[in-house]
Amino acid sequence: MQTKNKRDDVIQATLEIIAENGFHNAPTSLIAERANVGMGTIYRYFKNKDELIQTIYFERAKIAKEHALSDYDATRPHKESYTKFCRHFFDYMINNPLDYNFFEQYRSSPYGLKEQLEIMFGFVHGEGAEQYPMLQLFKEGQELKVIKDMKLHLLVALTMSHIFTLARHQVSGVHEIEDKEIDQFFSASWDSVRR
Repeated sequence: MQTKNKRDDVIQATLEIIAENGFHNAPTSLIAERANVGMGTIYRYFKNKDELIQTIYFERAKIAKEHALSDYDATRPHKESYTKFCRHFFDYMINNPLDYNFFEQYRSSPYGLKEQLEIMFGFVHGEGAEQYPMLQLFKEGQELKVIKDMKLHLLVALTMSHIFTLARHQVSGVHEIEDKEIDQFFSASWDSVRR
């Protein structure tokens, strides 16, 4: 692997190695070797491995969110907004398996748990509503008595668990899932959060 952008090479190598070995077995020496760069190149772009992982998360999460919200319309019925978001996010995951593997590991790591708590805390205290339309959808749905009266982080956990479980089946090739089955799945996912 080598492109004209060494930073991109480092990120690509990191995604590949984390998919193969996990976070803990992805030393910067192996990343540098895979990216065909010197160790100093990694530290030119990233202070340390933690910053590299966080940078990948924020950059890839932004892309995934843009995809998931590509035709988001807050005026649609809650069910339609919810199922479209889930379906678009799922499609992104299966079309970008390295990102899927990275997110799957990130969300259950100390990195991801801290990030999720910070987002929830900020949102509950009025920060970032426009950045997190799914949280806004849940909050508005609760006010309208359309969504279950559960803590927001539990609704998010329930929804993301559904998306990641289905993506795991598809990415791993365990089951071949037809399009109509995916729609049925996310309709059932809606039933788990609706009042």
